[in-house]
Amino acid sequence: MTPPRQSSYIPGPLAVRLFQIGVLAAIGGYYTQRWLWSRPVGLAAGEVRSLTLTTRDGRAAICPREGTPLRLSATVDRGSGPHALESWSDPLDKRDKLDFADFVFSSDLGRVTAEGVFLPDPDLLRSVTQPLRVVVTPKHDPSLTATLELPPSYACVTRAGRAGAGGAAGAVGRDGVAPQPDADGGHGADGGAGPQLLAHVSVVSTPWFPALIAVRFTGAYEDLLLAPLDRPLTLFADGGSGGDGGRGGQAKAPTARGGAGGDGGDGGAGGTLDIILDPQFPQLRQLILGSVEGGAPGLGGAPGGSGRAGAAGSRGRPGRLTIATGPVDGAFLVLDGVEGVTRLERLP
Repeated sequence: MTPPRQSSYIPGPLAVRLFQIGVLAAIGGYYTQRWLWSRPVGLAAGEVRSLTLTTRDGRAAICPREGTPLRLSATVDRGSGPHALESWSDPLDKRDKLDFADFVFSSDLGRVTAEGVFLPDPDLLRSVTQPLRVVVTPKHDPSLTATLELPPSYACVTRAGRAGAGGAAGAVGRDGVAPQPDADGGHGADGGAGPQLLAHVSVVSTPWFPALIAVRFTGAYEDLLLAPLDRPLTLFADGGSGGDGGRGGQAKAPTARGGAGGDGGDGGAGGTLDIILDPQFPQLRQLILGSVEGGAPGLGGAPGGSGRAGAAGSRGRPGRLTIATGPVDGAFLVLDGVEGVTRLERLP
């Protein structure tokens, strides 16, 4: 039996060229589609008939310590009758969506990013007695405005304090290209030690809340924060994380083996945190937690080629934490003169 003949067809220059054109067309089509999807609706003067501003997730309050995504809704008439449009929420798909760049936002208590996220002023005393308000106006029609006005919320405040500085990552090793040999990755730097902090804790009332935890930090970190009274709150002075080791250089020269990965840096030592609780509120003992953990170790760098991987660093040693009751009156003098905010003598 005669075995079947095996094909010895080798694509000619024309077939190769057609294949290359097909690949380029597919790539061009992909990027053309991405470009079209990234193009929002452009607005001209007089096209916006009505405008509303809300939060993207429907939240009914704004926490001053986190960003709040916004949503624009408008009725637009371009001569073919009014139709409803909304702002984009996915930056990779802005088709038939309003663009935040076509509007001007203003707020006395924060700013709005190009992505439509409201970043409130983190100074809680600025919004403790008034709602957070954002006003928006179409660039081409300043006579039309919409306003979002919501009370403050402190549900996002679950941790507060300051950690030591993180260690820098090691440099990536040089690739081995003749005549230069490959190089090892750099070692990660150690994390910084945690700070020395003093925190006084009491309970206050505001126009929006009958009772909130109030914390006043002094020392290496100055802050006044408010938090809900129905959940734990962690105060911390942790050490900084060690930096990761750099990747070893790749073996690209014929005689190269690949560089070793750099070692990760050690975590910084935990800091010192003294927490003084208002003795009038024994409930604070169960609500206030403290953390002075050592910083996390940096990861070892990956090897280049047949080089060895870097070793991970060590976790930093824990710091010193004390939690006790004691006088707190002097720490909250900053609240004097803030109308509507009162430090309580007992829970309502």
